Amino acid sequence: MAMWIQEAIEHPGSFTEYMKRRFGKKAFTSKGTIKVSYIKKVLNDPNVSETTRRRARLALTLRKLSRRKKKKGKKGKKGKKGKKGKKGRKK
Repeated sequence: MAMWIQEAIEHPGSFTEYMKRRFGKKAFTSKGTIKVSYIKKVLNDPNVSETTRRRARLALTLRKLSRRKKKKGKKGKKGKKGKKGKKGRKK
């Protein structure tokens, strides 16, 4: 399905470790995800390496993908409520 994601993530957790070193706990939400405002700070900083910029852009992309996937999953569940199985039908 989306095999590019596995190929794009060469070093899992490297961007998270970078954010911990640079900003500390304030860059993370209570759930442990990186705040978008801090990702954008990294993207706008001219002193950041190109590799780190790519990791930041990937973090934003993956965040959008997960949000889109959650919305899509909620819509599909509504239509199945009223249907009965084979046992509930009359002959």
